[in-house]
Amino acid sequence: SDRLGTVVNNTKAATSVFFRYVHSWIFIKNDSLRLALMTTCLVGGGIIALAGLLQYFLQWRAGRGWRQGRPTLKAHRFLGVTIAITAVTFTGSGLYHLWQKQFVLQPVAAPVQSFSAEQLTVNWLALSSKIVQADMAAINDQAYFRTWYEGELHYIEASNGEVLADGERLHAIALAAQYMPTDAPIKATRTIESFNDEYGFVNKRLPVVAVDYERADHLSVYVEPRSGALATVVRDADRYEGFSFAFLHKWHFIDGLGHTVRDIISACFAAGIALTFSLGMFLVIRRARR
Repeated sequence: SDRLGTVVNNTKAATSVFFRYVHSWIFIKNDSLRLALMTTCLVGGGIIALAGLLQYFLQWRAGRGWRQGRPTLKAHRFLGVTIAITAVTFTGSGLYHLWQKQFVLQPVAAPVQSFSAEQLTVNWLALSSKIVQADMAAINDQAYFRTWYEGELHYIEASNGEVLADGERLHAIALAAQYMPTDAPIKATRTIESFNDEYGFVNKRLPVVAVDYERADHLSVYVEPRSGALATVVRDADRYEGFSFAFLHKWHFIDGLGHTVRDIISACFAAGIALTFSLGMFLVIRRARR
C-alpha cells in the first residue's frame, strides 16, 4: 500500500510518551495491578469530588460560603465547586472505559490466504488497459484481483477474468466472517468514509465497511477490504461506553465551538482538578503540622 501511515515530529513523540506514562500507566507491567490501582484512584477521585460538593452544600446551608476563610482555603473551595461535577464525569467515564476494555470481543486470527498458481490464470491482455491497481483478495476460498480502473472498483476472478457483482460487499462479509464467526444473519452492510461517534478516529482506517448482524447485542464488524484488516468490533455495550467517553470524557458535546476551543476548555478544567487537589493536599499537610 502507498498510503501515508502517520506523521510524527518531536513534539508529538514527546506528548505520546507523556500520555502513555502519565495517563495510561504503562510503566506498571502487571496488567492486573495496573487495573486495580487505576480503579482505586478513579473511584477515590469520584468519591472525593462528591464529598467535597456535599461538604460545600452543608456549609452553604449553614451560612458559610466559599468566600470565608484564608485565601488558600477560599481558592480551594472556589475551584472545588467549579470543577467538582467535571471531576465526577472524568473519573466516572474513565472508570467505565477502563472496565469496558476488559470485556471486548476477541477476534479470531484470520488465516493467511494463499493461492495455487493454477488459480491465477486470468488473461490480463483481455482486460482493461486502464487498470491502475490490483490487489489479491479471497472470497470463499476463491482468488480475486481487487482492481481500480476508469475510476471504479472491480473484483475480477483470478481464474477467468469475470467481474464479481457487488464484489466489495461480498469481500467485506467474507472478512467479517473470518474475524468474528457468528451464525446470526446479516442485517445490512454500510460503507463508512468518515469517522463518527461509533467509528471514531482512534480506529485510523478509512474507508471501511461495517457488517451489521441480527443479534441481541447488535454486533457490527468493521473491516477494511483494501488491506483485508479488521478495523474494530462494536456491540451495544461498546456503543454505550463510547457515548459516555465521547461526551463525558472528551467533551464532544461542545464540538460546535471547534476542536481547538473544545480541547482548551477541557484542558483548563483538567488543570483545575489538578490545582484543586494540590491545594487540598497543601491544606491537609499544613493542618497536620500544627
